[in-house]
Amino acid sequence: MSFDYKNPYLDTELDNIFLGYYETEGVRKIAELSRQVRSLLNFKTNIMQYRFRPNSNNLLKLHDNKFHENKKQFESLALCFIRLLNKIKGNSIRTVEEEIQLLFYQVRVKKNLKSLSVLKELKDLTYQLSTKIHYYSEQTLYDRPYFLKLLIQVAKEICKTRKTMNHAFSDFYDELGINYQNLEKEITSIVTENVIKAEKRKTKQIHEDLMS
Repeated sequence: MSFDYKNPYLDTELDNIFLGYYETEGVRKIAELSRQVRSLLNFKTNIMQYRFRPNSNNLLKLHDNKFHENKKQFESLALCFIRLLNKIKGNSIRTVEEEIQLLFYQVRVKKNLKSLSVLKELKDLTYQLSTKIHYYSEQTLYDRPYFLKLLIQVAKEICKTRKTMNHAFSDFYDELGINYQNLEKEITSIVTENVIKAEKRKTKQIHEDLMS
């Protein structure tokens, strides 16, 4: 395709093309950030429900097999995510965030394809986990406090990662991560070890029933 650089309408046409692209990307990004905020607020609601639950609630309504299977998928993805972060960190004295920045440097300056592959894997995992986290945030989770805590912990780590990988929104993810850290402290202070053990036992029993 050739361009007529003497065409007086060329700049306007290109401006419209780029404007359309940025509008689309802008709407998509705003929707994504909105989901992130809604997830946080939904988790806050679940923690509040757990804190003020009736004493008669045994918190073991874990009979939903479909929910359990989806939960296992999330835990598998979360494990891959944590392992990848540990791999990126390695034995370095630098933080994971600094190591991610180094990967970007290796891609941009040294054109390192291995680093590019790691960044793509990290981006894909954070996207999949964020999608699932938002899904679970809209479920009733106050009767699954152990899993609720896990979701919050993973969301906190995702914020650290996205803070480094999304320069334009680093302040947003930094603030979101701080909020998740506060949520983690709150749920840790109210969920007793006995409740966690009981939920783990019940989850294990459901898994065994599914496999039988």
